[in-house]
Amino acid sequence: MPDNIVRTFDSLSAILDYAQSPTTFEGTRHSHDEDKGFTGTETWDEAMGLTHRWDEGLANLHRMTVAIKDADTSPRTVLRKSVAPPGRVDIAGIAAGDPAAGYLQRRKAPAVLRRKGKVIRILFSTGASGGVKAETIMRRGAAVLALVDMLETRGFRCEITGCAPTVKGGHLDGRVIEYRWTVKRSDQRVPLSALAFGMAHPSMHRRVIFACREVEPPTVRRQWGFERNIGTSVDSLMRDEVIAGGGIYLPTLRAYAPGYDAFTSDEAARAWVKSEVERIMSGR
Repeated sequence: MPDNIVRTFDSLSAILDYAQSPTTFEGTRHSHDEDKGFTGTETWDEAMGLTHRWDEGLANLHRMTVAIKDADTSPRTVLRKSVAPPGRVDIAGIAAGDPAAGYLQRRKAPAVLRRKGKVIRILFSTGASGGVKAETIMRRGAAVLALVDMLETRGFRCEITGCAPTVKGGHLDGRVIEYRWTVKRSDQRVPLSALAFGMAHPSMHRRVIFACREVEPPTVRRQWGFERNIGTSVDSLMRDEVIAGGGIYLPTLRAYAPGYDAFTSDEAARAWVKSEVERIMSGR
């Protein structure tokens, strides 16, 4: 039986380039179907035109992100800058006439020191079953972006990795082919416009990921049955590693499966974000 295959890309642009590779694919190219209800776009070319400039989605994503963050009352630590240098006055030094006397460095709160620089890993599957609405896919993306913003406000750093693992269509025989790509590195501040398509557009999975499967070498396409079937989404091979490290794993969205309800309304998404922030703040 063939081994698992993991293909890793360092950016959205890199996986888009792979998805547009030449191919000898002979079956129906589901990535190029003209089914806007499923993919969110009329054509493949329309989807490619939105990858780095999705204005309508950007506006909706911004609205959802603001709604989810609204009334945020979960705990945070704010470090305020004082007008004077940080610390307490060295009164003894001044009284002794020491010309170097001034302010003694104040210790930062231990909790802040522990928190500063800690990286929270977020592994985000783009998969969504056919019954999942485009609005739900978009709201989940908005929830993740709101969560990242709230965690970084509290002194954490966040990295986001997109993933799309699949097995041979209809046959859960354990052989996985998984695409992973860097959405955001922990040292990056990425504008919303650069994240909108990859995090929240149905075509990211239903066109781009399908196309990745269609441009695989013929031997891989045969082994996974991609000439006849787009495959079945499964959990990421990296899931347990991320969860064990205190990170966040968002699996394939399946209509009415556990976790689905968290993204069916802004109120539900806000509750999910708040619970994740509180879990991470508590060190659980």
